Order: sequence, then structure tokens, then C-alpha cells
Amino acid sequence: LAEESRLALLGVSLVSLAAQHRPDAARFVILDASPPESSHRAFLEQLGGGIPHDTRLLGPADVQPALSELAAELERRTATDAAGPGLFLFIHQISRFKNLRYEDDFSVSLNSTAPSPGQQLNRLLTEGPPLGIHVLASCDTFNNAIRCFSRKTLSEFELRLLFQMSAADSASLIDNPKAATLGLHRALLYNAQAGSLETFRPYALPDHHWIDQTIRQRARLASSTPPPPPVG
Repeated sequence: LAEESRLALLGVSLVSLAAQHRPDAARFVILDASPPESSHRAFLEQLGGGIPHDTRLLGPADVQPALSELAAELERRTATDAAGPGLFLFIHQISRFKNLRYEDDFSVSLNSTAPSPGQQLNRLLTEGPPLGIHVLASCDTFNNAIRCFSRKTLSEFELRLLFQMSAADSASLIDNPKAATLGLHRALLYNAQAGSLETFRPYALPDHHWIDQTIRQRARLASSTPPPPPVG
């Protein structure tokens, strides 16, 4: 149930972001380790194929080239001090991507002069948002989360969604044990900037009819929206 709820929240976030950006104003990269014939992979394929934006759905074998490409884009934007189109990296069940686990700089220097995908991901999280690069990730447990991110990097997630967990894990993530009091059908939204907590009922995994209807409505809105006026 929790895994489906996490996937549903990622999927609805993808649709919401697509609705807020013109097709030429955002790109999406989705990392998913689900088996190719699974219902979870089919759900992401249908969403990614239905929105008109540049969207790529990648598996574990694609992690290293994908992170290298994103890191190069971060370097380019840093050098030019230009944000560019919105670039959103979605990671479904990050604990399944072992090469995305965080390693400190000393460990990396002993093995290779090139940064690991985990190091590249942590840099995207710390330096990417001001330049239009954002990461949305789901994880099954707090222990797995701290294997993938340093504690400092965890604090870079401005919005954090928590399901039921121990009071200690909740306090570590949001400085509040409240997630320990959640039931199976509740979740907690923490906004780090506002310092707010909101309890809500998570989405169920949308069915094919909802996806098709949402994509058709999005297409109608896009076709009826006039293009932005020329600049200059």
C-alpha cells in the first residue's frame, strides 16, 4: 500500500508539473527500477508517454550516463549563470539504485578521480534548484534514505512527505515525532521553508481512465493557450 501511495504521489506530481509548464519550458527524467512488465512501470510509461514534454523513463543500467548528463547541464548553467528550462529528475524507490548511494569525497578519491552518480546526485540537490534543476525522490525507509543522502543533503528537500514511521525517524527528518502517530491511510506534508506540517490522505494509484482523461484535458488546454509574446 505504501509503495503504491509513493508512486501515486510521484505520478501526480509529474502531471501537475507538466500542467504548469509549456512543453518547451520543462524536461523530465524518470529513474525507475520496476520490472519491465510490472504495473508500476506501465503506470509511469503511460504518464510519460502522454504528456507533450521531453520525458525519458530510464532503468538502473542508465543511471550513470543520465547523472553524467545532468551534471554536465548543471556545470553549463553554473558557468553561464542561466537557469534554462525546468529540469526535473524523478527517482522512484531510490534505495533500489545502489550506485546512487552517497559516498563522501574521501571515499571517492580513493577509487576514482571521476565523481560517482551518488556524488553527482548530491550536487544536483545542493546546487541545482537556483538554476532550475530539481529532484523528486521516494524511499521506503529512513535508514535507506540516509544511505542515499548525507544528512546535510536531506535538509535540501524543502518539501518532505512522510508516512507512518518511528518517532525517532520522524524527528530526524522533520524535527518532530508526529509521523509516529499516523495511521496506514494518512501522510504528513512538511514544508521546510514555511515550517508547516499538514496531515492528509494520500492518493490512490490512478487508473488508466483517469490518466487518459487527464492527458486529454491537458492537451486541450495546451492547444487553446496562446504562445507567449515575442521578447524584444
